[in-house]
Amino acid sequence: MAYRAVANDTIFRDSRLVKCKRCGLNQINRTFTNDALTDYYKNQYDREHIYRVSPENFPNDNLFSVSRGRALAKLYKSLQLPAPQTVCDLGCGYGHLLYGFSQHFPKAHFTGVEYDTHTEAILKPLNFDFKLGGIDDISELNGKIDVLITSHVFEHVVNPHQFVSQCKDLLTPRGVFVWEMPNSDVFNLQCERRHSPHICLWDIQTLRKVLEENGLTILFLETAGKKYHWIDSLEKGPVKTAGLLIRNMFDEKTETISLSDKDDIGFKLDVYGNNRRNLRVIAGKKG
Repeated sequence: MAYRAVANDTIFRDSRLVKCKRCGLNQINRTFTNDALTDYYKNQYDREHIYRVSPENFPNDNLFSVSRGRALAKLYKSLQLPAPQTVCDLGCGYGHLLYGFSQHFPKAHFTGVEYDTHTEAILKPLNFDFKLGGIDDISELNGKIDVLITSHVFEHVVNPHQFVSQCKDLLTPRGVFVWEMPNSDVFNLQCERRHSPHICLWDIQTLRKVLEENGLTILFLETAGKKYHWIDSLEKGPVKTAGLLIRNMFDEKTETISLSDKDDIGFKLDVYGNNRRNLRVIAGKKG
């Protein structure tokens, strides 16, 4: 199918999505170097516009991501895993998710990793460490991370197997991944109005396969969040446009959460079930 790139994502234009007949993974039909993608995320990726954040109003400017962090912490605690001493959010954006997660583990040491230098000014007042860059820039943390969070990162990487291996190196012997990404099964692929800048588009089967092939024990793997509305499945055109306008008339425009109540999540982000918008996984080293 056609790969839906937005206008300013120039390196993704004129691409298609292809499906591997062997493993079932959906991916873009182009290859990228790490340098090309690093340049894209440093110089082209418009975080502030995409997420409509205002860092000077942190954390009220992105309660959705704060809620996402709380939902991941709630899931982690539900598995009765030991309270982490070190938590790292790889691709932490402006720190909202890490802030939400940290409310449940106030004694842990937190590190955010991001290509945007503006993030450091947000994390510093929280007493969180900041590392500029990506997975290739934090090898000094190898063997030191109890919980490695990646939220909507795994679909952006060039080499998934290499990325998983590098993430494993970061973990302590009993450390775990706490990951989230879009649920890109066949139905959801048709629903999405944009695919860029995603490279590999995971569903529950392909995610399980790549983690198990890299020697990880999956402790939890499920779809989470809201389901797509039936109108989202219609092809682009007047019918879908009209349907989206009608749906938006009745949808709740905003949802507030209490920043003082760490258990207040909202946005249906702690809801699990069949074929929801996101995948959530917690996995650790075998043994």
